[in-house]
Amino acid sequence: MSDQERMYDLFARSRREPEPVWTPDIAAIAVGGRRRRRLRAVAVGGGAAGALAVTAVVVIGLGGITIGSSASPGTTRPRSTSVFDYASISLSTSNDLPAAVLPVSAVDKMSALIDALDPDHAHLRSMRSAYTMPALQFRMVGDGNSAVKGINSITASSVYTASGTVPARGTKAPNGSLSVTIAATANGLGRTTYTAPDVSIENIPCGYMLQDAFQSTPPEHPAHWSQCTTTQLPDGSKVDSSSTPDGDGTVSVAIREYPNNAGGIVVTWSDYPSWKTTLDDPTMGDHAPDPSVVLKPNPFSEQQLAAALSDPGLGPSGKAKPVGHGPKQFLKMGDLGADASYNPSSSSGSTGDLPMDNGCDYKDVNPLAKSGRTATYTVTTPGGKKVTVNELEYPLAPGTGPATMATARSQAQGGCDQQAQLYSKDTAKNLPTGIGDEAFVENGVGTGAVTVWMRFGDTILRVDVTHSGSMPDLSAPADQAWLANVARAAAAHWTAKD
Repeated sequence: MSDQERMYDLFARSRREPEPVWTPDIAAIAVGGRRRRRLRAVAVGGGAAGALAVTAVVVIGLGGITIGSSASPGTTRPRSTSVFDYASISLSTSNDLPAAVLPVSAVDKMSALIDALDPDHAHLRSMRSAYTMPALQFRMVGDGNSAVKGINSITASSVYTASGTVPARGTKAPNGSLSVTIAATANGLGRTTYTAPDVSIENIPCGYMLQDAFQSTPPEHPAHWSQCTTTQLPDGSKVDSSSTPDGDGTVSVAIREYPNNAGGIVVTWSDYPSWKTTLDDPTMGDHAPDPSVVLKPNPFSEQQLAAALSDPGLGPSGKAKPVGHGPKQFLKMGDLGADASYNPSSSSGSTGDLPMDNGCDYKDVNPLAKSGRTATYTVTTPGGKKVTVNELEYPLAPGTGPATMATARSQAQGGCDQQAQLYSKDTAKNLPTGIGDEAFVENGVGTGAVTVWMRFGDTILRVDVTHSGSMPDLSAPADQAWLANVARAAAAHWTAKD
């Protein structure tokens, strides 16, 4: 442990207040309302500007992270979620990162563990649900990206509740605490110079210094870690696990350490609230939990955690994983361009209505059959335009798809906006056949976006391309070809349920 880390730990323990949790902003992106807001702004002769709050992060640690794996986790259920939906994310880094970035393979692995431990997604929730803190926006990049070289470890923290609803802080409701840490080196995992675990009062189960695994005020409240269970895996990794009683509760840990000092994964679980989550008095974390807040029965055993970590898809890889995509998206960053980036928090939102207007006749298609997916990217087009790309999915009521698409085409042709002469300039152009059941591009002068519309039966997909809130000029042949290829890729991935 560095001097900086010791000072940070001393400070955190002395104040005994909940440590800030930095999470992606989970507010849903503004979907479909661009036309409505523009129309109202024109009517009143003004507009609105949005501000994004950015939180400063104190970063500590050494080393760099490249946690690559070309294999998908061998689960029986499809990975249909993202860790950002169910956990708060914090970083330990050795430098000032140019942006809050995460290697895509680390996000994949944390997501896979969330899926494995809570396959129906009925219990694990972000710690931010219990303790509201300013959010930090993260984006995923390839493992080989230089921006992630300074990351020492990444931690995803969740609250576990029986009902799926996180109780207010201080309430006597049973809930648990789950933490998943991916580290670049054995030191980042907590591996110390100890040759054997101390099973008494220290947080050194299986020889790993896990400072927050067990909170105590010695000598009244010591840990009693069980004998370490070790499993050697075919890829050279080993999985260690141990547990300790804590009053009526239990703390369990499982650690997968990769060979050749390549880091690994730590999972820490307590079947009662931690001082970071729903405890009203942080000092209570030093004492055995109130029996009323302990989950009965314990949802996760030490053996279950070890088994989840033993999945072959969570192993090491000598290759840097190429830039990938979040589980909820139907576009991949590779479909957009070499410098594309993805905002994971944008997938936490969902679509509402499907608004369409031509400057004088507003059409509200509402309600949908169910909420659809959303995601946001940034990329530079072949013509040199730095643009934002929003993907939107609208599952319509059965049998309404063709008529709704016909309305969209009609609205995209412009209308009677005589005051600002905006919507009267809108145009629509068909895309080549084979992109869904039908597809066209709308140059939405009045909406501030170039929009690709695609229909698949009774589902409409939209891809909105904007530049600083305005419609970008994508008339150059290279940009036109790029737009058509983006449409083809989105259609192919959605059809394949990628």
